[in-house]
Amino acid sequence: MEMLKYRLNDGKDYVAKKLGTSTMDLRDEFVMRKLREKLGLGTITGVPMIARGIEAKINIAEALGIKINSVERLKTLTKI
Repeated sequence: MEMLKYRLNDGKDYVAKKLGTSTMDLRDEFVMRKLREKLGLGTITGVPMIARGIEAKINIAEALGIKINSVERLKTLTKI
């Protein structure tokens, strides 16, 4: 799935559906922080024992069912 083909509202609907939340929740900083922690998607500020960097990107790619170039490159290099 290529996110580039989506209009903004379609993209928000897709992400909300994949994360199991509403588009209104995507705008709520508190709700999204809790959801990102729960799903291992990383947070804006560092939290101990929460995914960061490439680990968070891998989790995001899997949660949304999309390809992220840096994740694909890591998989190629490490043969994951």
